[in-house]
Amino acid sequence: MQPYRHLASRYHRVKKFWRSIMRIARLVLVLLVVVTFLTVPAAAQEAEDSERIASLLDQMEEAVLNQDRDTYLSYVEQSDPVFALEHRRWADDWTERSPVDLFKLHLENLNVEGENATADLTMRWSLRDNPRNQEASLKVQFRRDDQGNWLFAGEYWYTLENEHFRVHAAPGLEDLAETVLGMMPEIYAYATDHMDFEPEGLLEIKLYRDGEALVAMTLLSLPRIAGWNEPGEALKLVGRLSGDSEGYLKTVLTHEFTHMLSFEMANESHGNNPWWLEEGIAEYISSTYWSEGRQDYTVNEVREYLDDGKLAPWDQISDFNNTPEHMWQYVYPQGYVFVRYVTESYGEERRNEWLSLIATEMPLPEATLEVFQITFEELDASFQAWLAEQ
Repeated sequence: MQPYRHLASRYHRVKKFWRSIMRIARLVLVLLVVVTFLTVPAAAQEAEDSERIASLLDQMEEAVLNQDRDTYLSYVEQSDPVFALEHRRWADDWTERSPVDLFKLHLENLNVEGENATADLTMRWSLRDNPRNQEASLKVQFRRDDQGNWLFAGEYWYTLENEHFRVHAAPGLEDLAETVLGMMPEIYAYATDHMDFEPEGLLEIKLYRDGEALVAMTLLSLPRIAGWNEPGEALKLVGRLSGDSEGYLKTVLTHEFTHMLSFEMANESHGNNPWWLEEGIAEYISSTYWSEGRQDYTVNEVREYLDDGKLAPWDQISDFNNTPEHMWQYVYPQGYVFVRYVTESYGEERRNEWLSLIATEMPLPEATLEVFQITFEELDASFQAWLAEQ
């Protein structure tokens, strides 16, 4: 009987083993069912989100091509007041000034996480009065609203801030963002001291990877530019991937920050400032970071304009929107040299009083008479006499 007892014991061990295997198999089956139950809805939700965002882009394209500003803006998430203002002006551009013939949006690498999504966007467009096709690529974001609708939320940023500034950088420009933020306290102190004005609140800076992306998110009608600044908007710059010199960065940042001061002096507007004066004071304040050679070169350049009878009439470079692009070359150097003359002749305090009156109270001719006790025509004649001797 001993062998049979051995076989029976072995049989029970095998039976117990297979029962364990069956329990494990049932558990695995239950887990597979649960995973399937969870995964299928998640996959379905992901597919639905992808379809909804693709549909959103189709609707955005249609609204732009139809010059339907209000419908377009209903597809935009506008809780960020700076982005909202910028994008309303973006829509005003193709609605009122420069309609488009082509406008296409294409997404890749869509990533949805809860109520937020990011993707790589390619935008292609052409204007009715300029059929050249243009293209820009940038990373963007979307947000789901309370009704479950996806809305376009603009560029995707890496963001840093300090007491006075918030710096947004496109992916890949994180190191540049830290460099810029580190420079701004010195620039803030210098510019506010020499303008005798301090702004309120945080000022925003946006760093783009290239000029195409900057134009695509500013105004589609712009030529390819490296910087942009308008009242109430962020200071927008193209950040180069291979290091800019410290002097170059400080020059550009000081120039644009001076614009911010001018706009805030005028209650977030251009006030009565002619374009050449806005650029002139921005160039003059930022010239602290120029080389002496550049300062002298600019004065000599404008003196040659005078000698050759090519000084731009001030009224032809006073309005950005109505200044032909071929005249832009005169705005910056001529404005700089005029502000330099006023500062050296009348002092910083009276110059700032003049700028303050123009910003909020008086047009240029009246402010000139009030502060300098001469007409603007007389001031211009004195400027040209001074320039001829440089």
